[in-house]
Amino acid sequence: MSKEIITNVFSVDVEDWFHVFYLKDKINSEDWELCNGVVSKGVSRILKILNEHNTSATFFVLGWVAEHYPEVIEKIYEEGHEIASHGYSHNLVTELNPEEFSLDLKKSVDIIERTSHSKVLGYRAPLGSINKETLWFFDELVKQGIKYDSSIYPTKSLVFSGLDGFPRKAHYVKEGLMEVPLSVTNFLSFDLPLSGGFYLRTLPFPLYKHCIQKENKKGNPVVIYIHPWELELSYPRLINSPIMHFIQYHKLNTVEKKIKHLLKEFNFSSVQKVFFR
Repeated sequence: MSKEIITNVFSVDVEDWFHVFYLKDKINSEDWELCNGVVSKGVSRILKILNEHNTSATFFVLGWVAEHYPEVIEKIYEEGHEIASHGYSHNLVTELNPEEFSLDLKKSVDIIERTSHSKVLGYRAPLGSINKETLWFFDELVKQGIKYDSSIYPTKSLVFSGLDGFPRKAHYVKEGLMEVPLSVTNFLSFDLPLSGGFYLRTLPFPLYKHCIQKENKKGNPVVIYIHPWELELSYPRLINSPIMHFIQYHKLNTVEKKIKHLLKEFNFSSVQKVFFR
């Protein structure tokens, strides 16, 4: 009897280069409209790659992007991909109270659903900004009819925010609400995150592939994600801090090649198709 082929999750956090957390002290949200965005070109490149490899994906769309670039969201939907919410304003959940979070989420969902003519079932917090003090967000997701979240790193190792001891497999955290955790593997007794373009760019690629294979052999789908600004690079590099500059820009020119290799070597699809078949 042949072993079951595991299908992993390919996802995209649809935001522009000026939305990133590390630029909040340089670019106010009131000035976003003045910036030359690359999100449209970046999404187009990602869609082309996915089409070439006959792969579906989940696009976690920032409400601001859906509002200002509705044609981008329409194109994602027309090509058969799942569209979920990344919030509206890219504020970290750790910086919001429940009421502020709920208003931000509702604004994003309303705009995305109106633009895509599809129901939003999923959510991902900006920068995975969920910790033990923000688990109230589960209740707010349920109130707004969200069916799954994919925000939590089940570790505090090498991540902005996370939860040590949190289950690493998809599971229901509330009635009708599934958590699809961001992927972490164990390597040499050390927690190694796999979800996010930074890890794809920074980890030695043979090691990154080995970790996916390792998790798949255990029957675990891996969740990966990238951003449009990791493929379309025609924007200014404004971050001065050496550490933050490294996190944001290191090996951006390797992403497209690595993604194509992964899509050729492994099976990927959307959250809906992997966990809600």
